[in-house]
Amino acid sequence: MIPDRERTTGSLFERMEASPARNWQGSSIHALRQSIRQNLRNILNTRSGSCRGAPELGIDEPEGAENFRESMSLAIAQCIERYEPRISHAEVQAVVSSATSRWI
Repeated sequence: MIPDRERTTGSLFERMEASPARNWQGSSIHALRQSIRQNLRNILNTRSGSCRGAPELGIDEPEGAENFRESMSLAIAQCIERYEPRISHAEVQAVVSSATSRWI
């Protein structure tokens, strides 16, 4: 969910790499979605503690098997809300993929 225009800027690294003439406010919806998707890929594939500048960045695997799905879903939602400011009120739900019979 992208609640307002203020959340249409790219991630910090995208803004640093962009040329000064680049206008993020005028970016297409496709470019915005790509930017958010890339940032989500980065933050959700980071293990907590692996970034010295932000040791809490990333996802810790919940300990124990009890309520694993709920714990992991909550950890992912919290990570998204903390590190992807263009998304608010993230809802994450674990589902079984019918093609692979694995959790996604």
